[in-house]
Amino acid sequence: MEDIAWRICCGLADQGLEVTVLCDEVCRSDNYNGKVVEFGTRAEKPRWLAHLRFVRQVQSWLRENHHARQIIHCHEMVPQADILSVHSTPHGIYESIVSPKIFDPTWHINRWLERRVISTAKKVVPYTESHSHQIQIMHSASKSLLVGPVVPGTEPSDRQRVKPRGAIGFIGREWERKGLGLVLAIFSRLVSMQSDLRLVVAGVERQSVEEIKPSNMDNIQFLGEINDINQFYDQIDLLIHPARLEAFGLVVTEALARRIPVLVSDRVGASGVVRPENGQVLPIKASLEEWTENARQILRWDLSRIPEYTRPWSSVIEEYMELYKVCQKN
Repeated sequence: MEDIAWRICCGLADQGLEVTVLCDEVCRSDNYNGKVVEFGTRAEKPRWLAHLRFVRQVQSWLRENHHARQIIHCHEMVPQADILSVHSTPHGIYESIVSPKIFDPTWHINRWLERRVISTAKKVVPYTESHSHQIQIMHSASKSLLVGPVVPGTEPSDRQRVKPRGAIGFIGREWERKGLGLVLAIFSRLVSMQSDLRLVVAGVERQSVEEIKPSNMDNIQFLGEINDINQFYDQIDLLIHPARLEAFGLVVTEALARRIPVLVSDRVGASGVVRPENGQVLPIKASLEEWTENARQILRWDLSRIPEYTRPWSSVIEEYMELYKVCQKN
């Protein structure tokens, strides 16, 4: 989320808008021509208390710095925004009605925070149509507030593959939610058919998954945290991303921009840009056999025939500029 929000801020400032970013702490300052107001690093837990503290700081700053043509564009839990960009799946979506979480007060506080932010916004911007549908399921008041989705951009890539690399890949810090356990099970099946196949894992340390006790560890490479994403993508022939919850999933479009096919779950927002010629989308409840067979088939594809996915960030900025114009008219 932070990367997407930052790119939007940079792009809007480049269009000549007077952009002021209100945040706890800036972790990067590249390519940004606007102003930044830092409130200071907040404690990560409890998150709901951190959100309330941040809201108070933002509202205090806005009272002291208000002007008539000001547009409040929110990327966080701040109510009464002119534009709210939603960067996560709605809290509680797909939760069972008998989930033990319903007995956790924190779970209800987070739902209240989200409901307050969405219901008081003037315009709510989802990533995709499926993301919009999820928001409507959890927040009926959002139906009249939702606008057309703004799909995140993707940097173009000049990486050209000339031959198969003999590996499938998984990338993501929150590996349990993003489905690494299933990827390891798929890989175990695949490597029994293709003994020289490798699995490349980025964003996860080896010791983090020791409790799963994956087999064929000699064929698995853990890159851990990486600074250059090409260090990961340059090694793989297929990205598998079977997340059970993912508002978008930039890793999917990053792979597609490099002409790397993908196999993703239908709970991934970016599944909406996957086409039969560049990947497959499976139901999250598909069997291990289905996941394995689809991965096996994709690994047989002719790599030269996979089209490049393009979605320039300039298009994202143009769509937000149109929303800004509507806000100014109102």
